[in-house]
Amino acid sequence: MSEWESAKFEKTQWSLVLAAGENGLTRDGEDALDLLLTKYRPPLVTYSRKLGYGPEEAEDLVQDFIQRLLRRGDIAHLSPEKGKFRTFLKAALANFLRNDVEKRNAAKRGGGVEFTPIGVEEAEGIPARGSSSNLSPDEACDQHWRRIVITSAIGELRGQCKARGKGPLFEALLPCLSGPDAEDYARIAGQLGLTQNTIRVTVFRLKKELSDLIDDEIRKTVGSHSSFQEERREFYRTS
Repeated sequence: MSEWESAKFEKTQWSLVLAAGENGLTRDGEDALDLLLTKYRPPLVTYSRKLGYGPEEAEDLVQDFIQRLLRRGDIAHLSPEKGKFRTFLKAALANFLRNDVEKRNAAKRGGGVEFTPIGVEEAEGIPARGSSSNLSPDEACDQHWRRIVITSAIGELRGQCKARGKGPLFEALLPCLSGPDAEDYARIAGQLGLTQNTIRVTVFRLKKELSDLIDDEIRKTVGSHSSFQEERREFYRTS
């Protein structure tokens, strides 16, 4: 990896977490971990919902899970070689929820009532309550994570365009960023008094900027160039 590529990973959120010392996370590491967990909270709630927990229950369980991670030093011993942060979180949450089921069952056995939500292993392919999706918990979590990455990148690009005085142009061209459409180009060109070629070139540039911002979002959650390449391939393969 080049010196330029190495620099991009020196102060990412995940690399700060990985840089934690033997006595626990540094202050920077704690702040980075808090940011990462905030970003991953919605996908983790989705994961819990796919296991059959209700909306409020899933929110509460994920909150307890996050607080537990912040209190414990487990993350300080992670390394890029042990896998992606998202993979670690899903495995840790699955174990946390499994323990939750066991505690509930133990509390109810005295009354002769068994609490039996959908188990982690049995939940593959079973949708959450109120959902028509057939995605597994892992797939639903990953899909939600991709939406968050895209939304965050679009928000950043929107802010940059506004700062350049191109806010209205960005909003007009936003629908075109998901795919080219000659009819849309013609309609928008007419509305804005620009040529179709100008619209086409501007869309191309915005797509490149958006792609770079998506890469930046992905890079925040990995600690090495090889991990970034792997995560990026998976992102575009399944998005």
